[in-house]
Amino acid sequence: MTKKFKCEVIRTDKFSVELDEKFFNEEWFENFNRHFYDYEDLEELSKYIAQVITRRGIETFIDGIGVVMQNGEIPMYVVKEKVNTSVNIVFELGDQVGDQECDVYTSEEVSQ
Repeated sequence: MTKKFKCEVIRTDKFSVELDEKFFNEEWFENFNRHFYDYEDLEELSKYIAQVITRRGIETFIDGIGVVMQNGEIPMYVVKEKVNTSVNIVFELGDQVGDQECDVYTSEEVSQ
């Protein structure tokens, strides 16, 4: 007999997104909006970056951004020229995306 469980996972990741205002200027936003998404300011851009990192992990290429710095360092797995040094994701000591708080709620599904 097989038992089936419905699971709801609620995850909380906490980190900061640092953006270089000189790099992310009006011209940059015009180009980004033309090719990717329609964001108007750094706050909207930081939400986009945070969503991508939370969904796909810190070691991902972000459309229109590239690979980002991690705690001020270039990730070991990437060639330096591929990193966008104008974006830095800052974690608390020891934390990583997916390594933080996670609550799981389950309920057994009854077979009919």
